[in-house]
Amino acid sequence: MTALSLETETTQAAGLLKLLLREQELLVAGEVATLQALLHQKSSLIQSLQHSSKLRYQKLALQGLLANEQGMQAWLAKHPEAADEWETLRRILEEAKETNRVNGLLIQKHHGRTQSTLGVLQKARNGDSGQLYGPSGLSRHPLQLGNSIAS
Repeated sequence: MTALSLETETTQAAGLLKLLLREQELLVAGEVATLQALLHQKSSLIQSLQHSSKLRYQKLALQGLLANEQGMQAWLAKHPEAADEWETLRRILEEAKETNRVNGLLIQKHHGRTQSTLGVLQKARNGDSGQLYGPSGLSRHPLQLGNSIAS
């Protein structure tokens, strides 16, 4: 494995982070419809990044190292010149993970608003404006026993 493969992963991770930050901008701006165009790009970048990571672990295994974080640390001990690139990759991936988490919260918020709006529209369509009393002052709810305050 060479530092070049780490550079490839770093470039891919930076592209993903940039895309996630753009997604966040669109979510904050409420431009949810525009997000659909980003989904394909995001999916493609994630697949590329996963493939590169898998290749890196395979290269570690071919060198007799564990195909995990521990093996990566052992490889870095032999190739200290790649430590900065590895740290950059890890930092970008952590930032991407956090950005994705925040984006998930924003999506949940939009979903909640959409559900609330749909509920209001469904009530309006069914003739229930959510008011307890109609224009005549009588209760709108048929389960109520009386129509006046005195009853």
